[in-house]
Amino acid sequence: MTFFSIVTPIYNGVSFFHDYFSSLYSQTFTDWEAILVDDNSSDNSISKVLFYTNTDTRFKLLSSKDFPVFSKIKGPYHPRNIALSVAKGKYVCFLDIDDYWLPDKLYLQHQAIIADPSILVLISRFYKADSSLTKGYLKPVIDIIPIQYQILFWNPIPMLTSCVRFDILKDIYFPPMHHEDFVFWHKVLSALPKGKIFVFQKPLAIYRSSDFSVSSDKRKVFQWWLECFKIFGYPIYISLFFLVIKLLAEFFEFILVFLRIVPIVNLASIIDNPSIPSDLFS
Repeated sequence: MTFFSIVTPIYNGVSFFHDYFSSLYSQTFTDWEAILVDDNSSDNSISKVLFYTNTDTRFKLLSSKDFPVFSKIKGPYHPRNIALSVAKGKYVCFLDIDDYWLPDKLYLQHQAIIADPSILVLISRFYKADSSLTKGYLKPVIDIIPIQYQILFWNPIPMLTSCVRFDILKDIYFPPMHHEDFVFWHKVLSALPKGKIFVFQKPLAIYRSSDFSVSSDKRKVFQWWLECFKIFGYPIYISLFFLVIKLLAEFFEFILVFLRIVPIVNLASIIDNPSIPSDLFS
């Protein structure tokens, strides 16, 4: 059995392929499969994936067109569910096409699992980077509140660092909505025995962002959060209270970065380019 299944949705992702494939080829642990699901890309994503992976059977390319969808909402939930339906790994990881794993991400998570097979979910800290992955900062975390309680009012599980044992997912899938990962992890953690989460304080991944500022689209994002709280069954006053907490936390992070209390890091010195055929990314 393959140890890790890596789930990647693709939508017009060609501009990120170099970093994505470099990230995977640089992994020091190699017992994995990567399931890439194209979600109706209008660029040449499919042909490029086939070119980059034609000599590596660990990669599997699927198209969302070949799988029925019962919602008009577009987003990564559908390709992620497709990948989960065909995954063969003992543990499942998630790597979006525009994010980046540091070389020991899978190795360290594998070592932790071997040391304690009762671990069901693993996460780590990560860098939040600019669009070119040249500079970023270590994403602040709140350690004093257990993750099982944080999930009640925000999502403490970074999708790009997460690793979950496949057999505990059972009928848990991503719902057809925005912020589907929040609802997904809420369901996972709600069914999880206490103390079965392992957290690496060492950053193992890099999240690509357009900038370090508060998004101009926050109004829409907060509406999606309210939809999540509605699914959780919260009354409106509780939902609004949690929304305020979330807003204050994001503003506080912005201030920490703006004042350089959280220092900016040169990520170019951290990213390791693997030894791969020189013509692969030409």
